[in-house]
Amino acid sequence: MKYILVETNNNTSLIGKKLLDELLKDVGLSFDDVIYINGRPTVRNYYISVSHKNKYVVAAISKQEISVDIELIKDFNENILTYFFTLDESNYIKNSKNKNKVFFELYTKKECILKIENKNILYLKEINTLKCLKNYSFLHKYINKNYILTFCYKKWYLISFFMV
Repeated sequence: MKYILVETNNNTSLIGKKLLDELLKDVGLSFDDVIYINGRPTVRNYYISVSHKNKYVVAAISKQEISVDIELIKDFNENILTYFFTLDESNYIKNSKNKNKVFFELYTKKECILKIENKNILYLKEINTLKCLKNYSFLHKYINKNYILTFCYKKWYLISFFMV
């Protein structure tokens, strides 16, 4: 897998497309080669994913099914747990020493799974991130301690990262 992460004050959607185009050039393709299958961008022989939050944009490309999500770690309202998390996950978050960090670790995992499975946000509660490790592999990276960047593979693969 290769990915590019940038900090920008410009249009994050446009920057995401440019980053993806850079990654595609590395493998001999261009953004013109991207097609959408069930709303998910893909390109022959590769999986791609883009995410942005505030000033950060990340794009990733891999031969294995992959997705990426980035979120700002901030305070959250515990009342929303029942809408987005299973009872197991809600209890896990409530009993954690660092609730905000754990909340966003689980939330970004859910977002990544939704992207891989091409589902919308209505399916968030159906995903139990505490019981899905046999089907998905996750890696979290933290940016300035305020942002979480989560990568997800559909199956266990050897993960190697290259910062561009």
